Amino acid sequence: INISLLFINNRNNYNNIKQIIHDGIKQPKVMLNSPWRDTWFVPGNRSYIVQLLTDAGADYICKGFDSYQSRAISTEQAYVLCQNADFWLCPSEATSIDYLVSTNSRFANIPAVLNNRVFNNNRITTPMGGSDFWESGVVCADVVLRDMIEILHPELLEHELYYYIRLE
Repeated sequence: INISLLFINNRNNYNNIKQIIHDGIKQPKVMLNSPWRDTWFVPGNRSYIVQLLTDAGADYICKGFDSYQSRAISTEQAYVLCQNADFWLCPSEATSIDYLVSTNSRFANIPAVLNNRVFNNNRITTPMGGSDFWESGVVCADVVLRDMIEILHPELLEHELYYYIRLE
């Protein structure tokens, strides 16, 4: 396989998919990640994941930090932000709502949890048990974008989630 052609094809696919999102589309608010110990790390505005969310027609709830790097916020601050989120994506290694709530009982009252709108990117695991999202997702941004659009705007695509899974 010619890697250069693969990247060009993925870029073209990504740009074509991105065109589905149009001005005036409702942008659901999205929270990312979950706490590690008592700290919640949220990506900066310039990170690839925030760019993916933007291209998928989302409003990133932790925007305002103009950086490629993540920043730490308190779990309390994140919990307040979560109260306004329509969706919660990438909550660490969570595989179910029960698991997520077992890590912090307050999560049971987050609207995205109550409305069954929590998705994690661990649908496909590597042979060592990690999430394949962090391995192949970086070169398949077009597939990740399709997943995000399917989650946030299911009326726009007919796509079976590849990297993401709805937590039940």
